[in-house]
Amino acid sequence: MTFSWYGLLLGLSFILFWYLFEKALSSQRINISKKINGAILLTALGAMVGARAYHLITDWSLYQEQPWWTLLAIWQGGLGIFGAILGALGGLFIWKQLNHISLSWSEIGDAAALALPAAQAIGRWGNFVNQELFGKPSTLPWAIPISPENRPELWKDFATFHPLFLYESLFSFFLWLFLWFMFTKHSSTFPLGSRFYTSYYLIGYGSVRFSLELLRYPTDLTFGLTTGQWSSLVLVAIGLLVFPRVFPLQWKQNAR
Repeated sequence: MTFSWYGLLLGLSFILFWYLFEKALSSQRINISKKINGAILLTALGAMVGARAYHLITDWSLYQEQPWWTLLAIWQGGLGIFGAILGALGGLFIWKQLNHISLSWSEIGDAAALALPAAQAIGRWGNFVNQELFGKPSTLPWAIPISPENRPELWKDFATFHPLFLYESLFSFFLWLFLWFMFTKHSSTFPLGSRFYTSYYLIGYGSVRFSLELLRYPTDLTFGLTTGQWSSLVLVAIGLLVFPRVFPLQWKQNAR
């Protein structure tokens, strides 16, 4: 068995996610420690299955002529963040139903939004070690070299590329700083369950991911947009639908 930096980074990102998720809940006097093992297992399993399923659906052409076992070879990369989010929420849903957890979905969503950006900031470096998430050719000082076997056919003659993993990692980190600052300093105005953190995460991450897709390798478009851009727009749309719930809380606080 060979050591996998990709697996290590994904493992660290999940540990960080769960640490911040539980910390956010406990700071609001919400204790789930007695049933934590089942929650961790189902969330991790759901995230992994969802992430792999999303990748296989969106990049099925890469596996049509490959042995069947490559469909399960997650250590070689190929995990989609949109699928991971849906899968993790699915795992939490099963855990919540099986254990009759009294947490509302608004509280779960806000706690997850406070933890996800930090986990993504670390997890994206797994794409770097696997040379997966890079953009168009670039000669900028921070452009990264990509091995010839990992370059798309269209860009075989180029050596360095935009480090999209780094762009997304940095944005995710700063998004986490903003959300965690608001939570620690203004939780009386925006407590867990206010949907403030959920809406800002969905709108922020969805907007940046939509923009970064413009720098990626050109793929088949659906009505002029990539699958990643459509998925990003769905996140932004949900965030915008959730956001109005925040205003009454802010007005109520300011009126005191």
